[in-house]
Amino acid sequence: MNPGSLALDTTAVVLHLRQRSVVVSQKLGAAHELYLPVTALGELWYGVEHSDNPARSREPLEEFLQEAIIIYPDDETAKTYARLKEHLSKAGTPIPENDLWIAATARSHQLKLYHNDAHFMCLDGQIEHEHA
Repeated sequence: MNPGSLALDTTAVVLHLRQRSVVVSQKLGAAHELYLPVTALGELWYGVEHSDNPARSREPLEEFLQEAIIIYPDDETAKTYARLKEHLSKAGTPIPENDLWIAATARSHQLKLYHNDAHFMCLDGQIEHEHA
């Protein structure tokens, strides 16, 4: 993968779509390629369906998805998930399952994970990541 590429957690995409962070939008705009783990995509579509106005919420996501490359878990992702989960279990610092799959997908695709969730800090040394 290109060093200027990023895998995105749901939180970074939401900040960008809601235009709540100029820094996040600049970071995404400067990236060579944007990758979106399919688990994060599911969370984003849930957000659309759960919103007060799904029709209005759908359009910005669909526009964003034209720029993103969806990445999927595979056998290596499953092994990475198991290693990350064991690391967190031993440390006594579990994180939500979806976020664990997002982190494992980014790591197995050799991508830095860009996020706005403090609990990813529990994976320092296990995944390459950057807090928004």
